[in-house]
Amino acid sequence: MKHSTRLVRLGASAGLILAAALFTGCRSIGPHTVSTDRFDYSSAIADSWKQQTLLNIVKLRYVDLPVFVDVSSVVAGYSLQTGITAGGSFPDWAPLN
Repeated sequence: MKHSTRLVRLGASAGLILAAALFTGCRSIGPHTVSTDRFDYSSAIADSWKQQTLLNIVKLRYVDLPVFVDVSSVVAGYSLQTGITAGGSFPDWAPLN
């Protein structure tokens, strides 16, 4: 009887861990991430534009042709990947007589 109680507790613990892993994985995906990502992309594009402008000023100083490349669109994709690995072993036991 003790072994079956242990198995039930082990199964319940594994179920709780599985549920916690699944629900915390969805936290980084959803509408609330759009504003954060938009700000990050906007900052990265602005920094790139500043670096490009500075490089072109230096090129003009050394009589080289300036080159301007503009970002036409930004595509962001979200994906959710999960994986769980579980392992264990049961000891060999014989019922006591």
